[in-house]
Order: sequence, then structure tokens, then C-alpha cells
Amino acid sequence: MNTQLPTFNDLKDSALYTRPDRLVALLNKISDMGDNHLLAAAHAEITSPFRLRLLIETILRNENWFNKVLEESYYHENGFHKIVLLEGTLFKFRLHHFGSSAKIPMENIHDHRWPFASGVLYGRLHMSMFTTTGDEKISEKLLHYRYDSNKNNGSYGTDLIGSAYLKICEERIYHPGDNYFMDTHELHRITNSLGDESITAILTGKPIRRKCNLFAKRPITSSEKKPKKYSKEALSAMLRILAEKIYPMNN
Repeated sequence: MNTQLPTFNDLKDSALYTRPDRLVALLNKISDMGDNHLLAAAHAEITSPFRLRLLIETILRNENWFNKVLEESYYHENGFHKIVLLEGTLFKFRLHHFGSSAKIPMENIHDHRWPFASGVLYGRLHMSMFTTTGDEKISEKLLHYRYDSNKNNGSYGTDLIGSAYLKICEERIYHPGDNYFMDTHELHRITNSLGDESITAILTGKPIRRKCNLFAKRPITSSEKKPKKYSKEALSAMLRILAEKIYPMNN
């Protein structure tokens, strides 16, 4: 058995996607380099539809890896599914599935603890970009929270630190095959309409801080901060559906 750590070029080899342990080791190494261009290039390789389907099928066949995905994945209160396919000490690689519920996806405005590369695998993604201002006449007044993703107590942490004025500075629409990169300071919100389905794949980079900023129109309730977990049966069925949408094999 080859025990040598795979290199970036191995991301083009479909065999790597049947070995999630080796893929995790390589993505940890890439994330640790702190090179955003390399992170985006790695994302482009691992989101090849065929390779991604192969990875999902590998996870479905491997009880150990499936249980890891089950532990980290959940339905987000903002109206989408967050499926963590791979996780290392310095990165996460996950799918977001919007539009599969009766709830309109409407995230709170937020930035991130880490830079990340993302892209649309299925459907369209609508996104609003925001900037902070000091002028209440041209901006919306929102509650400003510090968001802590640590779930040691079973839910996320949010600390209200005051209020802030934000305004939309750009509207974006991404289509299948479109990729984009976001840095930690950028503020955004997904604004898909009811029935707009999309699947995106996100590869996070090396975290640069423990908390991020979150802006909301109203106080965030305790129930909203508690992840809604899946049963094994529900997650298995969802992964099979996502795999078929990403790389159809059934006619």
C-alpha cells in the first residue's frame, strides 16, 4: 500500500476519492499553506462532478466515514441543508442544499472565520453583498452579534455587541459551473426565492479567528442556534439524491 502523502496533482486521480483519509491529509496540507489561489485550485479539482459523486458513493459504502458525515451535518434554521463531507484540523469540505424545503432560504448577513472557495453544482444561487455605513438614511439598522461556531453545549453561541448600519453594495447570481472565492472580511447573504433550488460545494481555508460577525433584523432565539440533526436513513437518502443531481447516471 502506498503510504506517501498525495500531492496536488493527485487531486486529478479518481482513485484518491475512494480514500477519504488520504484526501483529508492532502487538503489539510493545502489549507495550512494559506495560499488562497491554491485553495481555489483544489476546490476546482475536487468539485469535478464525477469525482464528487465518487466521493459521496465512497462515504455511503463506508460506515466509519458515513458516521463522521452524520455527526457534523445538519439542517440549518435559515432554510438549507449543510452536509460536511470531509473535515480536517484546518478545513471543511461541505455541500449546501437550498430550496428542498418549504422555507425560503434567507440567511442573516455574515462574514467568516476563514477564506473559502465555493461553486454552484446545481441550480442558481442568488447572493447579496453588504457594506457597513454610518448613515442611517441610506442603510438598514441591524443587530450586531459575534458568532461562535463552537457547539460544545449543543448549540451555537451569539453575543450581542450592539447595532450597525448596513447596505447592499452588489447583487450576484451564480449558475452551474460558476466558482467564486470569498475572503474573511466580506459580508454576504444568500437570497434565493422560494422554490429556487441550488447545490453548492464549499472548501474552507485555514481559520484566522475564532468568531465572526453576524447581523440580524431581530434577536436570535435559542431554538435557532441548535442544529437540527439527521437520522441515518434521512442522510443516506439525501446523499443519494444529491449525488444524482450533481452527476446524473439514471435516465
